[in-house]
Amino acid sequence: MTMEAHDRERERIQRLREASDWLLTLQSAKPNEETIDEWLRWCDAHAENFNTFQRLQQGWKDLDALKPHVRALRAGSSGRRFSRKTWALAAGLGAIALTLGAFHYLPWQGEGSQPQQLAAALVNRAATLPDGSRMILGAQSRVNMNFEGHERQLDLSKGEAYFKVKHDKSRPFVVQAGEISVKAVGTAFDVRRDRDQVIITVEEGTVDVSSRAPGRKPATWRAEAGYQVTYSTKERSASIASVNASAELAWRNGELAYVREPLTSVVEDLNRYSTQKVVLDDAQVADLRFTGTAFASSVEEWATGISQIYPVDVRKTASGELILSSRK
Repeated sequence: MTMEAHDRERERIQRLREASDWLLTLQSAKPNEETIDEWLRWCDAHAENFNTFQRLQQGWKDLDALKPHVRALRAGSSGRRFSRKTWALAAGLGAIALTLGAFHYLPWQGEGSQPQQLAAALVNRAATLPDGSRMILGAQSRVNMNFEGHERQLDLSKGEAYFKVKHDKSRPFVVQAGEISVKAVGTAFDVRRDRDQVIITVEEGTVDVSSRAPGRKPATWRAEAGYQVTYSTKERSASIASVNASAELAWRNGELAYVREPLTSVVEDLNRYSTQKVVLDDAQVADLRFTGTAFASSVEEWATGISQIYPVDVRKTASGELILSSRK
């Protein structure tokens, strides 16, 4: 092996060890903002960092037998020697397919402050914006950005996005979601745009949520960290409630959590993330309230669980769709 190849291999192994450290750190407890920021900085440091983390995350979920070897990698800093089999197993994680719920890290590619558009397929995307703010864009979500002028303007036309805003009092950070706009200077918040509602969850700082509905007087609601604003596009009204922001934003780690959410909203989320579609056959099922978690990588198991706790039948079509209907 040449010296150059040796250096590349050593760098790859070091990156794998660091990725395993982060995987264990993020999965062992609810990560705080400081931990997430540090993880994002590590992702920023090299283009391959997040790719390695993502492949390792999928292996962690799919291959339980490899977990002791990943933990062994973490212990490597103490000088422990590893067998050829251990390294082969760890290296083999790189060949595993990406999980639907994982992040795809996207360094900013735009030119200056020109308007740009980002869209995510069946993965989440993490991006550093032109001003240094961070964004995690949910699966099948779309945002247009324009950083010209006195405001940093973003338009969420579809889906969900989390923003950690870099402080700049002279240039407010404004996210538009239909008739709703969310203004922040330096804060962390999430905007989710559903069919008939917009949900804003504030994790850090304060945001102003404004509505400019046709034929209605403009209205503004202020929300602080730990609160959530739910705006109904049908009733043109908003409610504010205290929430567990970490639980509400668990989708960033591939977990979808709900508290008394209509099944129609839950299914809408799952269908954004999963290739196996769920269809609600009638309004009675659509209106059922669901509290719990769901994973896009195990939709069929989730549907089976729904049939066990609700009067719902599940039928799988020849194409693989799951039809949920009222039990007769």
